[in-house]
Amino acid sequence: KTPFFSVVVSPINDLEEGKKAGHYDWIYDHITGKTVPLQNATGGEKRIYFVPVNETVPEGKEAEFLAKFGKKPVKNAPNYLLGAMAKLEEKDLPEELKLKDFIAVSEDEKEVFQSADGGRCFLVCDHRDGERGLDVVSLANDWCAVIDLYFLAEDL
Repeated sequence: KTPFFSVVVSPINDLEEGKKAGHYDWIYDHITGKTVPLQNATGGEKRIYFVPVNETVPEGKEAEFLAKFGKKPVKNAPNYLLGAMAKLEEKDLPEELKLKDFIAVSEDEKEVFQSADGGRCFLVCDHRDGERGLDVVSLANDWCAVIDLYFLAEDL
């Protein structure tokens, strides 16, 4: 048994559907079908784990970090992040995950997007001031050693 919270999730392949279904209080206006083009996830339901990031993880080393726990980045991570947020309202999350940030890290360059300023980033369910949002986040500058951050992962 893994120590990480997990849930069986179906992917959402349509960004607009994911935005509507995700129980978000706000959505970053840069997130559109053009800036966040989703791949078509054909894997069906899968178990997704929420792995806490409790150390500095340099950009590009997300898979290495997850491998220490017998996990890897989720294939079609943005689709499964949208699916997880549609399935899980805040009240459905265990206490340790409430108001935390969940990042859809990926090794697939097609699942790495650009921020409004052109930076390399991932889709994230972000919490600010007690509200759930959909955003993009860069892992540059090794900033991601924060206590409120979780990577989405699946079994190796």
